[in-house]
Amino acid sequence: MGGGSTRQDSVRAGLERCADTEVTCVHDAARPLCPPRVFPAVVAAATASGAATAALECIDTIKRIDGNRVVATLDRTTLVAVQTPQAFITKVLRIAHDRAFDDDFHAEDDCGLVEHCGGKVVIVDGDPLGFKVTWPGDLVILRALAREEVRVEP
Repeated sequence: MGGGSTRQDSVRAGLERCADTEVTCVHDAARPLCPPRVFPAVVAAATASGAATAALECIDTIKRIDGNRVVATLDRTTLVAVQTPQAFITKVLRIAHDRAFDDDFHAEDDCGLVEHCGGKVVIVDGDPLGFKVTWPGDLVILRALAREEVRVEP
C-alpha cells in the first residue's frame, strides 16, 4: 500500500486496509517524539465521542493578517494548536472521507473532514514533545533532544 499525493489521500488509502477496526488513529510521522501516553488518551476520547485530537493551548499571540497587514488579534483563550495523534470511530472517519471525496472538499487534517460533516471533535492534552518537524531548525532541535536521550513518559 502506498501513500497518496496528499495527507487526505494517504489516510483514505489506509482506511481501505482497516476493514475491521473499531477505532482508527492517525499520526504524523513528522512528530516522532510524541509521548506514548497521548495515544490511549486520544483513543479513549474518540471511543466516547466519535472523534478526538491532541492539542496544546496557544501560548503565542495569534494575529489574522491580510498580506503583510494585521487585521485582527484573536483571543488565544479560545484557540488550540492541534497535533496528532487524532483518533476516530472508524465508521465516522470513513463517512467523513467519503463525504469530502464527494464534495471535493480538502481539509488540513482529518478532524476538519469530520467537522465538514457536522461532526464534533473533542481535544485531549497534547505534549510539547509532539512538535512537528517541518523546518530545518526543527531538525536541530530533534537531534539535540535525541542526543540528550529524552525520556518520554509511557
